[in-house]
Amino acid sequence: MQIIISCGGGGTRLWPVSTDKLPKQLIPLLDEESLMLKTYKRIRLEFSAEQIWVTVNQQHAELVRNILPKEFIPSHIIAEPIKRDTFAAISLASAIIAKETSADEPLIFIPSDDWIENEEDINKLNKALIKIGENLADKKFEVITIGIKHNSASTQFGYLETELKEASVGDIVSVKSFKEKPNQETAKQYLESGKFYWHKHNPSLTFSSLIDNIKQHWPDLLPIVYKVYENGTFNLSDFEAFPKLSIDYAILENSKSIGMIALDIKWDDLGTWETVFNYIPKLDGINNLQLLGEGNKVKLDNPNLKVAFVGVSNLLVVETKAGLLIIDPKHSGTVKNVAEHFNNN
Repeated sequence: MQIIISCGGGGTRLWPVSTDKLPKQLIPLLDEESLMLKTYKRIRLEFSAEQIWVTVNQQHAELVRNILPKEFIPSHIIAEPIKRDTFAAISLASAIIAKETSADEPLIFIPSDDWIENEEDINKLNKALIKIGENLADKKFEVITIGIKHNSASTQFGYLETELKEASVGDIVSVKSFKEKPNQETAKQYLESGKFYWHKHNPSLTFSSLIDNIKQHWPDLLPIVYKVYENGTFNLSDFEAFPKLSIDYAILENSKSIGMIALDIKWDDLGTWETVFNYIPKLDGINNLQLLGEGNKVKLDNPNLKVAFVGVSNLLVVETKAGLLIIDPKHSGTVKNVAEHFNNN
């Protein structure tokens, strides 16, 4: 069983703290430790350093090498030449790892930016990863992912639909369908039905099952994937041959046999300011002031900067060398457009 930390995202929805040059997973976003390092340490509680890999854009490979502890195996950093979404990243990384292990080795991909604080929840997640690996080895499912049991109608996550109402926590059940991030009314319906779970993106498979799906849905890509498997390495043209698609659209949603393990843990995807806002401390009352309003917060590189909120509530001010953001966190989805604007000007 191999655990692969996916670390190639740009994180532009958290501009100006997260940028193309220094994305969110590689910076101390909420404390003194990067999200990627936190993820590594969680996994190491149950898995050996020899079982852990990291995929990352090649411009950040050296930074990842410096962040991870000395025990990490340098050759387990898989540097991607360009951003091409998760279909290319997972397919080609799977080929490289299978070359070193075997085509039937369970490969579990996990995000680098999960936020899990509770030790009991960390233990539950690690045990779930072990169970996923066992089921992949038994070939009960072609692909397995994780669904989070929820008690609120969130519009921030995609959803997994199952046949069963209230699947037992820790059980692996069949996925009936994938749902995009819903509106509030639809999210309430999902919650009431008991058949829907937040989709925690942990695509887990074997290289053999991946090949079976590529044969069926993307046969033109087979020669490239086989070449990478034979050579144990890839190049720019290999990535460019893949469409810019997520592994969900390209493989998971088309696969004949998708499993989901249900987890009941406190988990967050720190992908937007709306989510991060919940974990930023309240105003300290020393360098910050709010009048005729409430619930405002700041995240500052300059701790001595004085910030005042007058007549406004629930706003966030983010200040770094890259820029200044003043945002109502409910509109976090548009920050990616802000980052693209400043990157192009």
